[in-house]
Amino acid sequence: MKRTGIYTRLVVTLLLACILAFLVDLKALGEQIRQLSWLVVGTAAVGYALTQIISASKWHLLLRSAGVPITLARTVRIFFIGMYVNAFCFGTVGGDLIRAFLASTETQRSLGLATVVADRALGLSVLACIGLSAGIVF
Repeated sequence: MKRTGIYTRLVVTLLLACILAFLVDLKALGEQIRQLSWLVVGTAAVGYALTQIISASKWHLLLRSAGVPITLARTVRIFFIGMYVNAFCFGTVGGDLIRAFLASTETQRSLGLATVVADRALGLSVLACIGLSAGIVF
């Protein structure tokens, strides 16, 4: 049953990639990519990496507040593993579960999961505050 789901996802992904390749003018796309400023691309990549490190640091504070004995370097490593799983494997929930599992090697599983849930709840509340502020201002 599981293999069927994996094969179905693979077939759908390949089908969508083929449709996208057919609909997009690949020469024009290549030309646009060649015209990109490497300074802009590099700045965006560094900025993205910094925001992820800041998010990992926020999660590290939650872990340390919960009494989990973990270093910042390990927290950042676990966070980036979770980001990879979010992007390429099981979706957002899968990456969070991986983060919780890897953090729980340092402590109880429930505590690792609780910090991930708290991190997500904190992010959601900040996003809601930004949305409310934008709604009031605009």
